[in-house]
Amino acid sequence: MKRTLQHYRFSFLLFLLCRLAWPSVFARPLPLAAIRPLPAAQVTVVGYIKDKLSGKPLSGVEIMVEAYSFATLSDASGRFMINDRLAPPYKIFIDESGYEKIQVEVTTLDAPLTIELLPENAATPAAKTSTARKATAAPEYAIKLSLLEKLPSLVAWPDDSNVRDLDTPFMIGIYDRNPFGEDLRRLSGTKIKGKTVVVSFISSPEEIAEQDMLFIPDTEKSRSNIEWLMALVKGKPMLVIGDGGFFDGKGTTLNLAVKDKRMQLTLDEDAADEAKLELSVQLVRLATIKD
Repeated sequence: MKRTLQHYRFSFLLFLLCRLAWPSVFARPLPLAAIRPLPAAQVTVVGYIKDKLSGKPLSGVEIMVEAYSFATLSDASGRFMINDRLAPPYKIFIDESGYEKIQVEVTTLDAPLTIELLPENAATPAAKTSTARKATAAPEYAIKLSLLEKLPSLVAWPDDSNVRDLDTPFMIGIYDRNPFGEDLRRLSGTKIKGKTVVVSFISSPEEIAEQDMLFIPDTEKSRSNIEWLMALVKGKPMLVIGDGGFFDGKGTTLNLAVKDKRMQLTLDEDAADEAKLELSVQLVRLATIKD
């Protein structure tokens, strides 16, 4: 007992000496970031993009989230949404043609963000026209983009899918890179299945799983990761569209490929059944059925 009392006395004296020597250590609270748990549910950040001089909304502006390879586009009203499990604070970046680059820190979910882009004074109309021409998609992808708009109307999603909830957006994911150029702007903010379209450039498993429709361009990365991608979407109510003949038989629902100077649509009925998607008679007639 005597030794125990001596031990406590010594510990208490040591505590007092440390507190006197380093008061700031004991007075400093833990930073919120250190104790804030990562939310289990999805977090939605809403914002608006507009021209700083004219005040007009800007559509088709790409918003990139730092270090997460996540991007989305603003719609016709300049509105954008970031759906992720990442809670603020974090930074977003905007590098829009004809405007100065901007970096914005997202700190709260309490109110929508309003982001104003300042036009580049040095950019001449000729330079802007040249940039737009370079970014415009090839005729092949202009046709494919039109099909992306029309094909969902020929498909019925299951009753328990996100597509049936009209209070949520219709999520279209573009994997790896954008082959459509500036033409992709017109898709963002339009209506599909009575829902506002949100287009995102995605790469992570979480982002892929949240899509209603996924377009996989024919890139080296897509080819090397196709088995991984198909494993992620397996059994999910998602319309998966492959770009080019390489993806025939790989598990995508539909494939778009140019053969003999004509656009060919290939359908994998097994993949559609697995995703619980009902295909209209019109779509089945248009497509070539995979053996």
